[in-house]
Amino acid sequence: MNNNDIDRVFAELTVLSQKKGYLVFDDIEKGTEDLSVNEVDWLTNRLLTSGVEIFDDVPDTIKNGPSLRQEKKQGHPVETLLFLKYRALKATGRMMEPKGFIVYKDSEYNETTTSSCKVAIDNRRRELMRSGKMKNGVLTEDVQFGSPSTAAEVLIGNSVNGKIVWVDSKRHTLKQLLAEKEKWTNGK
Repeated sequence: MNNNDIDRVFAELTVLSQKKGYLVFDDIEKGTEDLSVNEVDWLTNRLLTSGVEIFDDVPDTIKNGPSLRQEKKQGHPVETLLFLKYRALKATGRMMEPKGFIVYKDSEYNETTTSSCKVAIDNRRRELMRSGKMKNGVLTEDVQFGSPSTAAEVLIGNSVNGKIVWVDSKRHTLKQLLAEKEKWTNGK
């Protein structure tokens, strides 16, 4: 294939990922029958570096998550699936009404903490590990937190701003989504 064909496949897969919020390797396989293995690897890396989430199979967090097929309410982060944007960690969650944050099963967490990790966060991590909800770097079930920052800090093992590290499929931060909701709510 020539570069125009690869660019066309990239554009098609990007559009598909924006509709779904992610891709599975079957999606890539279907669109790249005429590409060499090296071209598929290059295309996959290009998709990943552009922020597309790619999974082996549709994750349980997406199959079983509440309201995932609903259309996103304009500017309303409660209906938006969010992804943790922190190094190589892969985690999904969403805001809850009236407050709180849920992180879905199979989300990853750092197994170590930094020296700046808050005592309360370290204690919550220990509690989740003791209960078996955090095991071998992965959540074994959905876990509810009081805020997006607490959720992110527990997963990362460090102090972070949850409104910055949680992003939607288009890489808008939770902070941006909440500001958009505020504008929409106030009719501005």
